[in-house]
Amino acid sequence: MAVKLSKAFAVFDNDEYLPLDDLQVTLTRENTSEDGTYTLCLWMYLLKNNRHPGVIIRQVSLLFSSHELKRVCAMFLCMQSTSSIQSLPFLSLDNDLRLVLHPLVQTESSELDVLADQSCPVEKWVHVGCEIGHNIARLHIDGVVTGEKAISFPSCDETVEPVKLSGGDGQNRGGFVQAYAHHVCVLPQPSVTNHYVKNPPLELSLDGSTGGSEDHELEEGGDGVWSVVGGKASCRRNFALDVVLLDALGRAIHKDIELVASLVYADTGYLVEKPKDDAEAPLLTTFDGVEFPSTERPIKLVHGRASFKLKISQLSSKCDNRLFRVCFESPNIPKFPFLRVFSRPIRCVSRNRNSRTPSAPWKRSFAAVYPVDGTTLPSAAEDRPETLRANESNGMAAPNSCGEKAFSDYVVFKYCLETIHSRAAFLRALVVSKTEEELHEFAGRVSQYTGCQHNGYQVLIAKKLLREGEDIWRQVSHDGYSAPWPSLMSKVEESFYNISGQSKRRFTSKDIEFIQQNCGTGSATTTREQFDRLWQWLYPVAMTVATPQVRKTWESVTPKWIEGMVSRKEAEELLRGVDGIPKTGNFILRFASSRSWPHPDAGALVASYVTDDLRINHRLLNLDTRTW
Repeated sequence: MAVKLSKAFAVFDNDEYLPLDDLQVTLTRENTSEDGTYTLCLWMYLLKNNRHPGVIIRQVSLLFSSHELKRVCAMFLCMQSTSSIQSLPFLSLDNDLRLVLHPLVQTESSELDVLADQSCPVEKWVHVGCEIGHNIARLHIDGVVTGEKAISFPSCDETVEPVKLSGGDGQNRGGFVQAYAHHVCVLPQPSVTNHYVKNPPLELSLDGSTGGSEDHELEEGGDGVWSVVGGKASCRRNFALDVVLLDALGRAIHKDIELVASLVYADTGYLVEKPKDDAEAPLLTTFDGVEFPSTERPIKLVHGRASFKLKISQLSSKCDNRLFRVCFESPNIPKFPFLRVFSRPIRCVSRNRNSRTPSAPWKRSFAAVYPVDGTTLPSAAEDRPETLRANESNGMAAPNSCGEKAFSDYVVFKYCLETIHSRAAFLRALVVSKTEEELHEFAGRVSQYTGCQHNGYQVLIAKKLLREGEDIWRQVSHDGYSAPWPSLMSKVEESFYNISGQSKRRFTSKDIEFIQQNCGTGSATTTREQFDRLWQWLYPVAMTVATPQVRKTWESVTPKWIEGMVSRKEAEELLRGVDGIPKTGNFILRFASSRSWPHPDAGALVASYVTDDLRINHRLLNLDTRTW
């Protein structure tokens, strides 16, 4: 029969949980079979900060001894050394975190103890079943018998009802052992398995696939720490984390609850606070393109899952290089540790952590070597725009020769805060009405305000990218709405070779298939929208190949250093090989398939590589010239 727990918290409907100190169970003959045997079952969640020896559950009963009635208090479930003297039946946890079931005998011997053959996990729900038979005792962990031994019990006349089981050592709350209990039952029949599967407890968990997105917003280091780009509004990146509500058997459970995310320090668990009152919240979430403090926007569970898209505004370097974690919990339910989940440690870095942009005025020539007037691109080392060489410059763009700004601060800030799609639409209109000098000024100020020279670079290449794309479409489209795919791809390939300045390595059928799939183009005809998507991804790739260092590597076929046009999934399959076992040190270079103009990482290379522990990681490469 189930035991009524008067102090339990009903978290979800009748799903009750309670701290160990609040556990109160009365054991009577009604709970046992005719021969006095019974089974105690419960789910237990041990916390990390436990000390042993220590009592989990104590037992109080009346015992006849030498014709006298004595009140006896003993341990029933405890964490302790196996060498302790026992006088009543109890379950203990030894120094190796293994459960030990002790028989009901008046002896100081431990020969009758039933020792589990496995350790008891902490910070995880574990099911415990203590089966006390007529002449045998069995210990069950997670529905499996982990120990049993033949024993003999004293006659039932030696005890007087009732026997009370209480949580903790009875001395004070928060004793040596801290734990939680769920679904505590005393059953007359040995039905441990039925209890195990009937009503398992719930816990929040981080989806195991989290961080494995194609967007590479989370980079995992060899120490298991995630690296996230944060800081200023225009440079910080979204990263996605999924939280699932599971039962102890690993099944997703739907409950009508909301979760919020907060940023805490990894070492203490304390909330990361704003550096000043008018500063942004440390952790932000995005709704319809607008950023909000994550704690103000709860996410509902849908089919047992909640998906968070987050950004971090607080850099680790501004917090004594401390690591962070993201904490997920519900504001409307008791704050049990099993209904709260933390991400891995996070190091929040700036976009230009390897090449910080100087703050002095930007000394540059308007004769940029990535011209925006449609002239032919050079193919030597000087083809890197001088305006983007933050490491060779001393500052940012200055106003035009008249001392007037062509763009107000409001316009520049608005551009920096817009989505990639909105930036592209703005630049399409901008290149039509503005001069080259004005575009250079705008690019410099975008780089200055975002602290990221790559954002300014996307402005510099906008005019040539759009002009060449328009020329290609005009040549192959007869009605302006669609174009035959074979003719379009032939023209695109020709333009790719002209822009990249190389012709040794041609597109393979696999490359073309990848371009089709990545950009969503049809096999027979292509719409203008599909072509724009293709061109805005491929043009920055061609510009990357045009750099001398990358071009030489790209042209190498034996060995083939840059695989280039493969997806994340295909790269992982190639690294695993035929036998499915990756080899340490193997790597593949490919282009980021989810980065298109005017994203600051458009055209970037990604290294997919095998670590020492045979895991496959993906890292976005910094292609600034000084890093080669």
